[in-house]
Amino acid sequence: MSETQTLYTKDDGGEYVEHVTPTLYAKDDTGAYSEHVAPTFRDSLSEELRGNEILSGIEDTEALAKTFVDLKSSQPEVPATPDAYKFDVPENFPIDDTEMGGFKALTHKLGMSQDKASELFNYYVEYQNRGVKALQDKKDADLEKAETTLKTDWGSDYEANVGLVDKTVETFGGEELIKEFESLKLTRNPIMMRTFHKIGKAMSEATLAPGGPGPPAERTEVDRTGTGEPVLDFSKSMPDQYR
Repeated sequence: MSETQTLYTKDDGGEYVEHVTPTLYAKDDTGAYSEHVAPTFRDSLSEELRGNEILSGIEDTEALAKTFVDLKSSQPEVPATPDAYKFDVPENFPIDDTEMGGFKALTHKLGMSQDKASELFNYYVEYQNRGVKALQDKKDADLEKAETTLKTDWGSDYEANVGLVDKTVETFGGEELIKEFESLKLTRNPIMMRTFHKIGKAMSEATLAPGGPGPPAERTEVDRTGTGEPVLDFSKSMPDQYR
């Protein structure tokens, strides 16, 4: 069936003739006649809706129906529950279950689709990573500046002093302290370097040298108090200059 139809009426002789809509006239209060204009879609609305800007450009029911269909089609498909959202969390990214639950609840409350929520989460991850990198870059720059200052302060003794620090760390802390120095980049920290240099210098090269007496290790029990707790005397295990 075509979208438009031609209407017919019967004449006095019973023949079908094309129907012609008659022109209607309306009479006003003064008795004057004017051509009647059929009410439009907008005229059928309440005064409040008729003046609403949202309906601007919608002149008939077909345009209204099309606008409604387009609106419903463009609405995002929101997961049924916050837990239904799925996100790709990078390995070692600092977010726990509580924080992730809060993020899912927020995206669900905002009516976000899975795709839009994932886009927002990925931006959050990138933002956090940029912040962490900026902090690390600043820390490295500060350490480099401090290391340069230390080199200037120690001058020609820098290499020898660093060697003494290494020996002190290895002797008193062993592998665990060496690893800690490396992981925390303490070899670039002037405070730690000066501190261990002073320790090494105070204990003397002789104490720290291979085959020397080494650091204080033995604890000699010399007495007991009335409580039965031992009183320890370290003097027998210390180099002569520290007794």
